[in-house]
Amino acid sequence: MNYRPKILFIFPLLLGLIFYGAMGFAQTQNATATVQSKSANHAGKTSSSNIHIDDIAIKISPDSQSGSSVISETDHNKFVSTLSHEVTEKVINWFFYGTIALFIILGTAIWSSISRIIENRVQKYTDKHIDSLDKERIESIKSTTKVTTEANTGIENIKKILEKLQDTGNTLQNKQNEFQSKIDNNIENKEKEIIGLAEKAESIKDNLSSITQNFESKTTDEIFRLEKKIKALKLIVNKIDKDRQAESQVIDELILNLNSDNEEVKYTATELLPKFDFESEKIVDAFVEILKNNPDETFELLLLIGLSELRGESNKILAYLNEAVDNLSNPNILAIIGALGNLGNLCKTKELESIVDKLLAILNDDLDHKEFAIEITASRIRGAIALALSCSGFEMVAEKAVPLLIKLLIDEDQEVRINAAIALGVIGKKAKKAKDAIPALRKLENDEYAEVRGAASESIEKIQQTA
Repeated sequence: MNYRPKILFIFPLLLGLIFYGAMGFAQTQNATATVQSKSANHAGKTSSSNIHIDDIAIKISPDSQSGSSVISETDHNKFVSTLSHEVTEKVINWFFYGTIALFIILGTAIWSSISRIIENRVQKYTDKHIDSLDKERIESIKSTTKVTTEANTGIENIKKILEKLQDTGNTLQNKQNEFQSKIDNNIENKEKEIIGLAEKAESIKDNLSSITQNFESKTTDEIFRLEKKIKALKLIVNKIDKDRQAESQVIDELILNLNSDNEEVKYTATELLPKFDFESEKIVDAFVEILKNNPDETFELLLLIGLSELRGESNKILAYLNEAVDNLSNPNILAIIGALGNLGNLCKTKELESIVDKLLAILNDDLDHKEFAIEITASRIRGAIALALSCSGFEMVAEKAVPLLIKLLIDEDQEVRINAAIALGVIGKKAKKAKDAIPALRKLENDEYAEVRGAASESIEKIQQTA
């Protein structure tokens, strides 16, 4: 609230009142003095009366004559002087005390106004900062309330999740208990079944043992009797077919059966012909001719097995097999490689070297990026080659194969590792270079497969005997 307009209005008003009072009093005193003077000078013109001014009485007698004065000139002057002095002193007193009162009033008003102004400014400053603080506090409270609300909501959600997890855990525990109970029951039942089966197996084993013994006894006796019959038949045949014409006729008839439409007939002929060592050239020519005409997969396999069993005409068989082994996509490629290995005991040294060179050339080829028939892999081909090189006929000429066979000892296929170890053992009987494979073979003695460990140990033993 602003008090300055009111203070400015009061100040001149008080000052005016003081001067107005002082001037009124002076005028009153002057009027009295004038009257006394006129009364003294003109006593005849006035009526008889008494004038009192501040306890000084001027008596005018009606009987006084005109021009005569009641008081002397000296007294008159003295009276006027005294009256003027008193009036002046009272005016000064009025002015002095009025001024003091005015300053007191004015000072009080100014102090009050200053106090009010200071109070108002302090109040405004305080209100402003209080408002600012209140706003900050309100925002802080709102933020805190929001965070608290979110936290409470999160806590409630977590509680709900925990409750659900607890329920789920209880459910899972119950199911686990049920499942465990079922498993225990099943295990108990299976144990009873296993015990029963073990008892049955033991009984069957005993029965089989007795049956096997009887069968072996009967088989041995039967084989002995058959061998005797075969010898007798051979003697009879030799007596009857001295010029082997009957045998030749049988061979011719079986060769004709190779072209039969009846699979059983031609398959039987394929299995029987390799048993005849007479006219083997005719049999080899028949087999090779049919093989070149691309027979079905089963028939081709039987013919290849037959070729590997024939003991004559190795040069013709080798010529065909060297050509056939180039076709790695042949479904019977493993049988072709096996047939080459079986020639080891039949071929001459030069022919054996050509077989080894052929097989090593295949090993040096990038087999992992070749296309093969179904169920044929690079590892199986490597294993078949290692097995072919393990044939006894390759002892002298396969020394050059040692480095490649050592590499095969770390092949991922266990069959390849086994065959490579066997081949190194066979070659090691004659080739001193095979001792280079001993460190690699030592590592295989810790292989995870017992067959690999056994083949490695046996191969080491053979190689060390050679050294």
